[in-house]
Amino acid sequence: MATIIFRDMKAQLSLLWPALTVLIATAVSACSSEEVREERALQELSQEDANRLGPEILDLVDQAAGYQSSHSGRRPRSLRQMGVDSLTPTTARWVETRTGTLRIVVEFRRLSGHAVARCSGDADVLEQLTLEGAFRLECALVDGTGIELTVAGPSS
Repeated sequence: MATIIFRDMKAQLSLLWPALTVLIATAVSACSSEEVREERALQELSQEDANRLGPEILDLVDQAAGYQSSHSGRRPRSLRQMGVDSLTPTTARWVETRTGTLRIVVEFRRLSGHAVARCSGDADVLEQLTLEGAFRLECALVDGTGIELTVAGPSS
């Protein structure tokens, strides 16, 4: 009797197995496609944020290079020294010199609606823009993760 019940269960499972595999595959693909959509949305928002911060960083790096060339190679220690405000309505900006090179950091004052919290760049952004027509920024996402984003140069 037990063998008859087992055979019946085995027969029922063999009938259900194709439907279960389709159901599992659909569930997995739905989860992964949702994750892919979320990842794409995060990348697009991150790129938009970098495109907002990039021109500001580029301008400040250019001004810092001008300051350095007109002050016998001395780097500015602050934006104030360059005659630039450190706060705008949407961003906070500052100069970092810890690494031995001058680095400009710009961060959003309010993080809501942004994927990127801050981006930074050094004098290399000027060289990259000249040679490649775009420049790379080191950015930090709102969750603290570091990411490198490329910003296209201004169109002529």
